[in-house]
Amino acid sequence: SITVQLYQQIKFLPAISITRQMLLGYYNQHQADFRVDKKVAMQLIAVLSDKFLPENIGNNPSPQELAKARAAAKDAIDQADKLLKEGTDFTEVAKKFSSIKPKTGGLLPLWPAGSLMQKEVEKAAFELKQGQRSGIVQTALLKNADGRIVNYGGFYIVKAHEVQEGTTTSFEDAQEEIGKILRKKQLDVMSAKFGERLSKESRIPQSPEFVKTTIDEAFKLYWKPAADQ
Repeated sequence: SITVQLYQQIKFLPAISITRQMLLGYYNQHQADFRVDKKVAMQLIAVLSDKFLPENIGNNPSPQELAKARAAAKDAIDQADKLLKEGTDFTEVAKKFSSIKPKTGGLLPLWPAGSLMQKEVEKAAFELKQGQRSGIVQTALLKNADGRIVNYGGFYIVKAHEVQEGTTTSFEDAQEEIGKILRKKQLDVMSAKFGERLSKESRIPQSPEFVKTTIDEAFKLYWKPAADQ
């Protein structure tokens, strides 16, 4: 019951021992838990080849149709690139040309590496500093194991709209959080051991009053604080 759990915490918490060595050991063994990966909110001018394929073509365009569509996509991205070099605002160019999020100027939310299917685009984005843009990035046509086309490829220009660099929480800043984790672990172990003892030795209904008395006696008889490590 909640009453018993609270009582166990009251009795056990003062006996819990957390040393700096224990904190540091946990920190070293769980480094990944204290790292925040780099994230980039990218803005895309994405000109996809499939936008230039004939309607109702299905999933099996001819090589000639694919080549024509890709050429049209390349021509469109070249126009977008020319406007950018002339000083036109990236958002305005994206609204005009991008197949992805055109209404918001091709803006995507903050994402860590590994989130995008188009790895060439993601690689370009993560190499940029905030505010920088890439040159033209092209992606190839992709097929699945059955030979079906899953992505027709296309052409992109990427801008790093916002960059959040990856960070690692220092040991000093992480100690309080680690202490809570280790205390919880010790409390769980203590509670489980006493629960097992009560279950084995008890032959009468375990009311809160009975459990309280039993824990008191078991605590006096069996509990010894762990030596500092």
